[in-house]
Amino acid sequence: MWDEQKPFYQDKFNGVVGPYFFEDNVTSQNYVRMLKDTIVPHLQAHPAFQTVIWQQGGAPPHYGQVVRYLLDDTFLDWIDRRGTIKWPPHSPDLMSCDFSLWGIVKDHVYAQHPRDINHMKSLIEEEFTLLNSNIELCQ
Repeated sequence: MWDEQKPFYQDKFNGVVGPYFFEDNVTSQNYVRMLKDTIVPHLQAHPAFQTVIWQQGGAPPHYGQVVRYLLDDTFLDWIDRRGTIKWPPHSPDLMSCDFSLWGIVKDHVYAQHPRDINHMKSLIEEEFTLLNSNIELCQ
C-alpha cells in the first residue's frame, strides 16, 4: 500500500544526464571514462546519490572488468548480468530508456532533417534539454 505521507521513494533522481557522444567505438575503457568524467559527478551532486541503483544495458563494453570495478566502488547496488542485482528476465519495465527516451528523441530529431553530424548532435542536445524540463515524458 502506498502512503501519501511517506512515499516509498520519496527522494529520487528525476532527470536525464547527457547526452554523451562517443567519437570512437565504445570500449570498456572509454565507457569508464564517460562514467567517471560525466555521469558519476553529475549523480553525486544529487542528494539521493547514496540510494541510486545504477542500471545499464547489455552492450559488451558494459561488462569489462574495469567497468565492474568502477560500479562496485561507486554504487551500493547496480543492475546488470554481473551486478549486485541480477537483471530480471523479461522485464520491459527496466528498458524504458530504450523504448521511451530514445524513441522520443529520435522522432523529434529526424523530423527536423539534420544536415550533418554536428547538426544532429545539436538537435539531440536540444531534445535532452527539453526532456529535462518535461521529465514526466520518461516516467
